[in-house]
Amino acid sequence: MDLPPVGIILIVLFLSIPILAIFASIIKEWFTMRGKLSAPAKTRELEEKLERLLDRAALQLKNLEKANKELEEKLKRLERTDADYDKRLENLEAIVVNQAWDESLKIIPTRPHEEATVEERNRERAADLARRLGG
Repeated sequence: MDLPPVGIILIVLFLSIPILAIFASIIKEWFTMRGKLSAPAKTRELEEKLERLLDRAALQLKNLEKANKELEEKLKRLERTDADYDKRLENLEAIVVNQAWDESLKIIPTRPHEEATVEERNRERAADLARRLGG
């Protein structure tokens, strides 16, 4: 049986297809098993990464809590300082008003008959000062 070279090639190809399919299924099975065997190692790696991320998150949370406490303390100090400045301003206003009041009362009548008009002027000035301070 003399087969032409093309016929031999076709027979070899025809017989090699099932052999190649068997090898392909073996290789596929080998990769599947290898993946299953390496899965616990990958799981451990992921758990370690997760643990590191949780540690970093806990550290950042502690830093944020510390910064928050510092900001709260600073806010309290600023509120106390603001209250102190308000008191000082009120004291300064009282001093200025007192000095203005004293200045307005220093009018001394030069003649006895003008004494009534000076009292009226003092009352007017007091009312004017009261209006300016009140509103």
